[in-house]
Amino acid sequence: MIRPRLALILTLLFSGILAACASTAKMQPSDAVQQAAQVLQRASEQHVDDYTAPTLKLARAKYAAARKALQGTKPQQASMLAQEAIASTRLATIQAVAAHATANRLTVQRQLDNMQQLAHLSTDK
Repeated sequence: MIRPRLALILTLLFSGILAACASTAKMQPSDAVQQAAQVLQRASEQHVDDYTAPTLKLARAKYAAARKALQGTKPQQASMLAQEAIASTRLATIQAVAAHATANRLTVQRQLDNMQQLAHLSTDK
């Protein structure tokens, strides 16, 4: 059974992929910065930083730089930094899904090992 947090992370991942496909047209810099904010917000809500804090920290730094560039009338730089923030956030999300899946796999493996030991002990009697 998929845990609620993992299901939400997977939803975030797939919605991010779909959004990336849908946003192939060139965005206005302010729209790119706004999208970066939304992607970061969703990642925070899904606790992605529980698994990939360094990658999400980089994404937040890129987003902050994008906002600063937009305010400083450097729209092209703002757009580029916002896209980098979005990409870093999506990478963090993918890493979080992989880390969560690995943790679940290890938990299941430990449970299986314990069950096998118990089964072996009961057949030895």
